[in-house]
Amino acid sequence: MKKHLERLVKSHAIDYVVIVVLLAAFMLSVILFRFSYISIKVISIFMATAYVTWGVTHHTKRGHLDKKILLEYSGIALLGLVVVFSIIN
Repeated sequence: MKKHLERLVKSHAIDYVVIVVLLAAFMLSVILFRFSYISIKVISIFMATAYVTWGVTHHTKRGHLDKKILLEYSGIALLGLVVVFSIIN
């Protein structure tokens, strides 16, 4: 199992670097704009969209994108937006 995971990470390293950079940029942006709730909402919507786009791209490259995976990424993004918007309001 460990070798399979290592091979998987190595073969998709660029994809994982991209999502980590996106998440780091999101966190930094929230810190920088912490006093502007509108900015945080816009940043959160951008991050949710980027997350779904990343998931679709990642699974399309691997050749196993289906409706369940799309719904999963969309659901997690929506849940994140609900949490952020609930905290802000």
